Amino acid sequence: NQQGTMQGSSMLRLCLCFAFLAAIWAEDNTWRVEFTLDFLDGVEGDGGSFVIEVHPNWAPIGAARFRELVESGFYEGIRIHRYHKSGFAQFGVSNDPEVTKYWDGKKLQDDPVRHSNKRGTVAFAMEDSHHRTTEILINMHHNPLFDRHGFAPFGALIAGHKDVERFYEIGDEVDWDDAREQGEKYLSGFPKLTRILKTRILPNDEVV
Repeated sequence: NQQGTMQGSSMLRLCLCFAFLAAIWAEDNTWRVEFTLDFLDGVEGDGGSFVIEVHPNWAPIGAARFRELVESGFYEGIRIHRYHKSGFAQFGVSNDPEVTKYWDGKKLQDDPVRHSNKRGTVAFAMEDSHHRTTEILINMHHNPLFDRHGFAPFGALIAGHKDVERFYEIGDEVDWDDAREQGEKYLSGFPKLTRILKTRILPNDEVV
């Protein structure tokens, strides 16, 4: 009847309103983290930084894990172990194999891909579905293939693009399994790898 139709229409509008407000709330929840670097271009003492802005509404599960890792200091001291200027940069292998094992036991469920892997976006790397742990990739170019394979961006570079381009270009020379299983013992054999010295969550009012 007409009354039921009007009530249904009102409920639909109310639901849409709540969805809109939730989206705004999530977008307002963006936060930023600064990474301080050394060994740009493989040179000790040649430092720089970059800033990632995290959008929890893009990939809430991934964004929450990233926050957990940053707040724990996980990324401090690790190396950019994979880098192709024409493709992507990757980091997130701990120098301590025991730490790697710990996070391997906390694999994440996948987020749906809500935002494309465009240049400058940041997503968790993974070897299979529901296998995200600690490793992050930065898209150096638009990588639509990553969209189809389920890599869900949770943030994007907003500062330091030139420094990211100066990561030591190691390509795929670092053996991923050896790095994970041996940590520092293996990774120290690549002295030119760009390193993350420290991370810092930025205050909302700090200009970058």
